[in-house]
Amino acid sequence: MNSVVDIAPDNTAETVLTDSAP
Repeated sequence: MNSVVDIAPDNTAETVLTDSAP
């Protein structure tokens, strides 16, 4: 599940929480 936060270039904790893949 890719959230809007996933568009951020930096892989932050927020991206990990929203994205199924680490």
